[in-house]
Amino acid sequence: MIALPNPQSRWRDVIALAAGMLYPLAFAPLAWRPALLLSLVLFWWSLDGLSPRRALWRGYVFGLGLFAVGVGWIYESLRYFGEAIAAIALLGTMGFVAVAALYCALFAWLWARFFAGRLSPMMTTLALPTLWVLIEWFRGWFLGGFPWLVGGYASLDTPIAPFAALGGVYFNGYLMALVASTLLALSLRARARLVVWVVVLFAVIGGGHGALRAVDFSVPHGEPLRVRMVQGNIEQGIKFDPGNLVPSLQRYIALSEQGDPDFDLLIWPETAVPAFYEQVEPVIGEYRDALKARGVDWLLGGFSYNWESRQVFNAVRLVTDDAPAEYRKHHLVPFGEYLPMRGLLDALSAIIAVPMSDISPGPASPEPIDLGGVKIAMSICYEDAFGEEVIRQLPAANLLVNVSNDAWFGDSWAPAQHQEIARLRTIETARPQIRATNTGISAVMDHHGDIVDHGPSFVEAVIDATVQPRRGETPYVRFGNVPIVSWLLVSLVALLLLARRRDVAYTGR
Repeated sequence: MIALPNPQSRWRDVIALAAGMLYPLAFAPLAWRPALLLSLVLFWWSLDGLSPRRALWRGYVFGLGLFAVGVGWIYESLRYFGEAIAAIALLGTMGFVAVAALYCALFAWLWARFFAGRLSPMMTTLALPTLWVLIEWFRGWFLGGFPWLVGGYASLDTPIAPFAALGGVYFNGYLMALVASTLLALSLRARARLVVWVVVLFAVIGGGHGALRAVDFSVPHGEPLRVRMVQGNIEQGIKFDPGNLVPSLQRYIALSEQGDPDFDLLIWPETAVPAFYEQVEPVIGEYRDALKARGVDWLLGGFSYNWESRQVFNAVRLVTDDAPAEYRKHHLVPFGEYLPMRGLLDALSAIIAVPMSDISPGPASPEPIDLGGVKIAMSICYEDAFGEEVIRQLPAANLLVNVSNDAWFGDSWAPAQHQEIARLRTIETARPQIRATNTGISAVMDHHGDIVDHGPSFVEAVIDATVQPRRGETPYVRFGNVPIVSWLLVSLVALLLLARRRDVAYTGR
């Protein structure tokens, strides 16, 4: 990249901070998609001419802005629903943001240490998205992973969106970052070679979009399902109150019977039963038998207890089956469903009240739940943020179902961000998806990622929809993240070799 004046200027720090704060605006609920491109252009421009140490700080400043704006809802979860005092909730949120920002700092340090000033303009245009998306992928699995606000989700509603069927969210993120690096290069230098590159890149994206929208990687399987989702809107503050258990279940049953009784599948969201299934049998047993007599399947979110191992699972059970099939959540939320380093962190339980916070993980590769020939790939809440885990139930599954309790996030950006994540899963798998939530956003999405029906938030609601199960296999279902990650790693090694060769030639070593 060419030298720019005053790279050490504090104003560049301010620009990096503003760029970080701009980044989350590209995601739901605002969904200003070009904000992602502008954010990356400004951030990458701000790194020019810096030493690795100075770049580390500037990247950290960018990350602080990104995560403070993008996941500031963590404060609401801790303060109002974890019952932490305001100071503890604020410190917890600041601590999380401070740690998450380290990923952006790592990107900036690596860029300045190994690439900046050592590559041609064209190679720089390729190197920036390569390193950026590798850091995103690393963030998506390191220490359990936090793949929130990954750039590929901002490709929704753009010509890049259908490419997720080929390579998943990280492939889409790579294409988005490639557009940003191209715009940066074009803004700094106008050379004929770059203009040709821009034309080729946009022609490939435009042509690929048209071709992929015209291709169906899946076909209808069986008859459409008439689905009823029930949104009980139970306040998080009273959800786990034992005195509210029976009234909550009665509310859900009453809502389930509103309107047309002719449906095939009833879905209650995550922890609609805030107790063990066996404990609520006297309340739900009669209604379950009535549904069985009508031929209705019932997926019920609750807690399962293994009496032999004494383990507790966050689960979804097909309670109307004679031998009830059960999906148990595998990817648990640290500090929410279990305490990492429990021996050191037990003191947190006295500061932050999180009910059912000693959950055990279910199997990593579960079997889909079978509804008489229609197989469902289940996920619970945060699990649908991990596309590589969702596809473990495919191609056998014909339909995706996610149950969530987004009441933890209150009236923040988090529920809309979560729904955006779910939309990309449908494109990756070419499967429709049903999202049943406690407070919203309950929705049905088709296999192209388009929302075909949804309910309101923070009210009791019953959402009826017809969903067509599908069968087939996208390239992403078959290969997962392996192709894009392999491409990024090979590209990184090649670019490192080029950078080293150019550096040696320049210094004469």
